[in-house]
Amino acid sequence: MMSRKTVYICDGCGQEHHSGAPRLRLLMNRCDAELTFVVEGKRIEAIPCDGELHFCGPDCLKAYFEGLIEKIEER
Repeated sequence: MMSRKTVYICDGCGQEHHSGAPRLRLLMNRCDAELTFVVEGKRIEAIPCDGELHFCGPDCLKAYFEGLIEKIEER
């Protein structure tokens, strides 16, 4: 039985994609660079340490960043 290799997981919806490349990618050029959101003095890291995010499309990109803001507001 042959298993399919996961090519990427969308950071917005969490869906696994077994073929093709992500429609949208957000990359940081330097591994030590940070993208941090600050909402009313509360901070959250927006991009993980590997500096790369994958998205199915614009709706998932929007959902990812809206989710970050909601996490900040819950604190």
